[in-house]
Amino acid sequence: MSLLSRSAGLLALMLGLGAAAAGAQESSDAFRWYLGGQAGVMSFRTPVQGRSGVFSTGANFLVTARRTGLLLSVDEALGDNEQTSFSDIATGQERSVVFNDIRKFTAALVAFPVQSRNFEPYVGVGVGLMQVVHPSVQNTVDAGDQAYAQTAADEVSTGSFGTLLGGLQLRAGRIALFGQYQLTTVPSLQAFFLSSDATVPAATGRMLNGATHTFTGGLRFSLGKAREGLGRSDD
Repeated sequence: MSLLSRSAGLLALMLGLGAAAAGAQESSDAFRWYLGGQAGVMSFRTPVQGRSGVFSTGANFLVTARRTGLLLSVDEALGDNEQTSFSDIATGQERSVVFNDIRKFTAALVAFPVQSRNFEPYVGVGVGLMQVVHPSVQNTVDAGDQAYAQTAADEVSTGSFGTLLGGLQLRAGRIALFGQYQLTTVPSLQAFFLSSDATVPAATGRMLNGATHTFTGGLRFSLGKAREGLGRSDD
């Protein structure tokens, strides 16, 4: 079983346990919505390029229970003329590709193991999608070859991943300052099939080859209670 499959199974289990725990406990600081932004550095490598670090920026949405939460985020890593490739099985060659940005979508279940009104370390596990944005195939021979190769590149540019993350959140009223580290698995291998033969792939590839590491910091703003309840509120 792949690491991605194990991560997805663990996520499903934790979601079930988290939902049960959420239903059994509430506090004045439980069940809140947060919307925020982050910036930092993403480290990645490709089949033809060594590990690089580029500026990353994004947004996140967090809903918390007392000890658990669901974190949704999108990050855009802003590169410049990054090099990668994929295998063109139909023509028997390795296609060279240039791209700039990497887009990452993440959904993670997070746990807050330490109960504190202002100081909240957290850990999480989840899944997501990693996309090489607008890959451009190089060194094609004519317009027909360019159209075919570009279609194949677009098809193999997005892969799924499993992820682990950890961070620290400091809350002051409606504002939360946080720092976070995220590790992702190698994106899944993708395949492109010609419509004339849907059984044998015409191209395969991973445009990102290896785990990614992302270090970010940012702010979250409380949008209020995600669930009505009794008790004192700090709003």
